[in-house]
Amino acid sequence: SYSFTEALMAGVKIICTDIPAAREIGVVNGNNGFLVPWEAFDDNNKEQLRKIVLEAYKNKDMKFEYNYDYSKFRDYENVFSKNDF
Repeated sequence: SYSFTEALMAGVKIICTDIPAAREIGVVNGNNGFLVPWEAFDDNNKEQLRKIVLEAYKNKDMKFEYNYDYSKFRDYENVFSKNDF
C-alpha cells in the first residue's frame, strides 16, 4: 500500500495488521512498525491489541532509517515521477 510506504519513508512507525503486504513493504515488527496478528481484533483478545498500542506509544520517539526498494511498485515510474505536482 502506498500509505504504508509513505509513512515509513517519513519516519513514522505504523501499526498495521500482520498481512503479507505489510511485510513485503518492509514493516519489521518492533523496529519500524508494529504488526498486529488477526487474533488481536477478536473481542475476547482486546488485551493483546492494547499491549501493542502501548508498546508503540512507549517507543514513539525511537528513530529508524528506512531504505525502500522502489522497484517493488510496478507503477512507481508512473506515480512518482510526474512533474505535475
